[in-house]
Amino acid sequence: MRIIPAPPKAGKSSREPTREPSREPAREPRPTSPRPRRETVPVPADLRERALAFDAGYEEALEESVARAEAAEARVRADTGDVLAAEAARCAGVADGFAAGDAACRARCLRAAHRLRGTALGVASPQVARMAASLARLLAGAESRTPGALVAAHVDALRAAADGKADARAAETLARELEAAVAAVLARLR
Repeated sequence: MRIIPAPPKAGKSSREPTREPSREPAREPRPTSPRPRRETVPVPADLRERALAFDAGYEEALEESVARAEAAEARVRADTGDVLAAEAARCAGVADGFAAGDAACRARCLRAAHRLRGTALGVASPQVARMAASLARLLAGAESRTPGALVAAHVDALRAAADGKADARAAETLARELEAAVAAVLARLR
């Protein structure tokens, strides 16, 4: 949309400064481009009544929309819950045979942790995503000096959180503790 100022009124207004003639040589006029078409959008006369009618039913519409969204989220969680558990089991299977000195094993574990994190974010499971991100940070940061006990703790926590055996507050606390342990290990190794 383009706002076009109103044309000036006939005659000079008292607010306009007077211009003195320029002493510069006259310039050639610039070539003008065709002006864009003006498009007028009429505003309906009953717009105010329709806006008020919309506001009157807002609460009912909001409750209905929220209920539909919650039902859809429950369906998605039910459909993808198996995917998250399967991905956690895959990550745990890769990490069970973890050997810190084996670069290929570390790379497989890192890929599995990244994949689990992405899956957890996709199905709105933030605790599992935090735990998987913590494991990935540990594997990438500590390299060959990665403590196997901390990897095993991550794997056990991921299994429990992905299967739904842990409640949300316990999983949140566990994720926070794992993140703190990884931060301590990485600080000690640097």
